[in-house]
Amino acid sequence: MLISPQQVLGLLQRDLLAADCLTTIFWAAMSSFRHDTVLRPFPPLFLQGAEHKDIEKLRAVFHKLPPLDRVAEAPHAVDPTTLRLLHWILSSGQGRFTLQYRPPATFHDIIGQAQSSTHSVVKPQCTFELEYVPELESRFHTAAAPYGTLLAYHGSQVENFHSITHNGLLNSFNKTSAFGEGTYLSTDLGVCLNWSPLGSLWPRSMLPHSASCVAVCEVIKHPSIIPSPSWLRRYWFVVGVALYLVFLVLLGVVNSRAFRQLYSKYAPEWPWR
Repeated sequence: MLISPQQVLGLLQRDLLAADCLTTIFWAAMSSFRHDTVLRPFPPLFLQGAEHKDIEKLRAVFHKLPPLDRVAEAPHAVDPTTLRLLHWILSSGQGRFTLQYRPPATFHDIIGQAQSSTHSVVKPQCTFELEYVPELESRFHTAAAPYGTLLAYHGSQVENFHSITHNGLLNSFNKTSAFGEGTYLSTDLGVCLNWSPLGSLWPRSMLPHSASCVAVCEVIKHPSIIPSPSWLRRYWFVVGVALYLVFLVLLGVVNSRAFRQLYSKYAPEWPWR
């Protein structure tokens, strides 16, 4: 299928920063050594048969992509195959969602709706909103009506967000299960930042060169949701140090002269004597 430069230009003109974000998270998934898992969906143009994914050809074609502000200025100058790939990246979610850039004040609105205090957390540099089509929104609100909803955060590596954007939070992709199987969310943004390490972004992006990504999710308060000890995950280092200190104190007591004398009095067969 031939893609005209005007088709791509139309997608870029809707929201250039959102287009840049979609392209950047695609690049992160494509560049990952876990690309076979995280690059889902995979562009059909680079599928050979039902199974083989030509990742090297995909990377070579993507490498020809200029910064998107330059593409917007001269879409006719972009390699046709690269232009076709960019069109797929920007339109693969059509029929399900659109991504839109939101001003910085949006973060304060989110904090106001979330049931936690996160005033000490570093404020995000960029905020984007994923808006689903009316049909999917209606299905969600119908399912949520008996229970209500809440806002919760989900931290993950940048390379996972291409799949998260298109497929949602899938349990089958979870590799770290510190508290059992499932998808972890928290009402405390500080907790989720622990699971969102700083990652590199597309070098030609208009976004920062590195970032950590956190999703803000509207969650149905269904009885099957199991609260986890978020305070433990937040203060695991403090708890670990405290236990280590207790261990050192016990070790010191056991090796003390007074303890040995006391123990030898009541346990003459003690092997340490």
